Amino acid sequence: MFRSSTPWTSRQIEIIAELARGLSNREIAAECGLQPSTVSSHLRQISRSIEVSTRAGIVGYACRQGLLPASTPGAELSKPLSEREKEILDGISRGLTNKEIGQEIYLAADTVKCHARSLYRTLHVATRTEAVAVGYRLNLLPRVAEQLLTGGSGQFFGDAAMVE
Repeated sequence: MFRSSTPWTSRQIEIIAELARGLSNREIAAECGLQPSTVSSHLRQISRSIEVSTRAGIVGYACRQGLLPASTPGAELSKPLSEREKEILDGISRGLTNKEIGQEIYLAADTVKCHARSLYRTLHVATRTEAVAVGYRLNLLPRVAEQLLTGGSGQFFGDAAMVE
């Protein structure tokens, strides 16, 4: 299920997998038999190692690196995402704030927030982290990640999975 060549420990990957399920630090601690402060410490280490400051960004990075399953066979949406919702999901998966996403696609932060709420309803999630995890499970983001890796040209540019 997980790729073995990673700078993270198996415990950290386990924490990221629980994070992708939308669990809080306290819930992750209970699932993994840890103290919440230990979970927080691991998440800080992970965040520093990849220079991403959000939970959604950590999950997105882990999915792009193949550390979490990218898709679930047979999974589908009741209605397709709009192009704008796909752009918002891409930004969220890269750990961007609403303001940063808005600057990239020329929208106000409040408009991005409105599109994000619509995205959450469509994906049946409540948080940015869950949206990223579900986006990868439904194979909505790998296409975007492939474009980042190839620059849209089909030619691989190296380790470009980390786009911040």
